Amino acid sequence: MRKAVKIVLTVVFGFIGIIFLGAIFSGPIVNHDISAITGIKQFVVLHDGSLYTTRFSLVDSENGQAASDAHLSYNICGVQGEVDITASDFKTYQLVLTGQPIVAYAWQMDDPEMDCDTYNANIVVTLPDGRWFEARETAF
Repeated sequence: MRKAVKIVLTVVFGFIGIIFLGAIFSGPIVNHDISAITGIKQFVVLHDGSLYTTRFSLVDSENGQAASDAHLSYNICGVQGEVDITASDFKTYQLVLTGQPIVAYAWQMDDPEMDCDTYNANIVVTLPDGRWFEARETAF
């Protein structure tokens, strides 16, 4: 009888361990319900020579990661543009300092004419339901 209890406990704890490890290594949980999206987070523009890398995340009311189709308008250092993006365009990235995974949309622009000491960056994300969110950044 004791052997049967040990086997059952081993199986149960093994299963719980697999679920726990799966939760740790599966990456961020992403909300695909566009009605839950409440804003933009982690909007950054990184500048290296003439290359500008821009990234942002969408979040829900609990700061959970979100992804959605959207229309993106941007103005980065005076260069304006628009693009339609899809939920599948959001990819998992890792934050450099913490290694924490985040789900974000990112793109790069290589434009030597954008070379400025201080730049302003602005994005407007419009969701399919008509709601829109804006984020700004000024960097030196």
